[in-house]
Amino acid sequence: MPSTTLVLLPGLDGTEIFFGPLLSQLPSWIDPVVITYPPTGPNAYDDLAPIVLEAVDKLREFAVLGWSFGARLRSWWLPGCLPGCPGWCSSVLS
Repeated sequence: MPSTTLVLLPGLDGTEIFFGPLLSQLPSWIDPVVITYPPTGPNAYDDLAPIVLEAVDKLREFAVLGWSFGARLRSWWLPGCLPGCPGWCSSVLS
């Protein structure tokens, strides 16, 4: 089975911690890429969108799962900006 890249956007904590349970259960055909945000400095949507875009720049095709703040970042600031991400991607809003 071909692999699928899953880009994970965290919430305001900016880390992969809350994705731990999911990451431990993903099947082998899913290659996760967790994008983390800087622990200090500006963290508004327009500050973090370039970080996400740079992180996915070399990926050919992928799906995106955003958690909380990450879902809003995906929904509000990145639609149409992710050329390797065809169509709408899942988000988890809380």
